[in-house]
Amino acid sequence: MLIICISIQIAYKYYLSAIIIFLCFFGFLAYRFIEPYYKTKKEYQSEKVQKNLINYYLFYEKYFKVKNKMGSFKLRYYKIYKAYENENFFYLYLNKDYAFIIERSGFITGNENDFRKFIKNKLGFKFKGN
Repeated sequence: MLIICISIQIAYKYYLSAIIIFLCFFGFLAYRFIEPYYKTKKEYQSEKVQKNLINYYLFYEKYFKVKNKMGSFKLRYYKIYKAYENENFFYLYLNKDYAFIIERSGFITGNENDFRKFIKNKLGFKFKGN
């Protein structure tokens, strides 16, 4: 589509319009490739990552709460994209890129077996256990 627009502009000798369309397209592509790099760099330098923010999780019947020094918020279980466990951690993914990591040895109330049963009951097929 873009090539057709530029071709028509050149055919009718509207060179300035063709150049403007090409520069807008090039600018859009540059933004799409450069912007994620700067966004990731900014997040990496943020206080949350740099200060090793520690989350505390409270699990209730209909939702779970995440608390840290920045504040707290509630999430319903249906918002979890997927969850799985390995030898040391439980991972609760909100999307492909963002997960809450829960240490298996870090439970204050209950234990990892109780949590596995609980989260498997809440998530069903979204949970992959050992």
